[in-house]
Amino acid sequence: MTLFEEPLTALTPASLDRRRFLRLASGAVAGALLAACGSDDGAGGPVGDPVREFTIVAENLAWDIDTVTVPAGVEVTATIENRDRSVPHNLHIRSEGDPKSPLEDGPVNQTLRFTIDEPGSYDYLCDAHPMMKGTIHAV
Repeated sequence: MTLFEEPLTALTPASLDRRRFLRLASGAVAGALLAACGSDDGAGGPVGDPVREFTIVAENLAWDIDTVTVPAGVEVTATIENRDRSVPHNLHIRSEGDPKSPLEDGPVNQTLRFTIDEPGSYDYLCDAHPMMKGTIHAV
């Protein structure tokens, strides 16, 4: 009988030899780590479909998304929703042309239109809070 043919109730450290138990445990950990790599923010990701518009929310000195995928060479519209009362935020994309919205105290909504001509990965951040950062993938 192989490890995978045994009933789940029999899979305990006492019933498995050490090597088989460690293999099973390391496989479970690896699976959990791979599952955590996914993104459910709906804004696209490195392997997601590119979007022509997206909303990014600044709240509690953090962005709600950390990656977004956009089409290269196409104008994209970003809506920046600053929910932090009396705290200035902006969206600054480190790409050609250096597109950025103005720093404004929240709550406020802003719109930033930009085009990234060259495919690649580009950082974005808030100029007032550089720890608020993420990546735009242009494909």
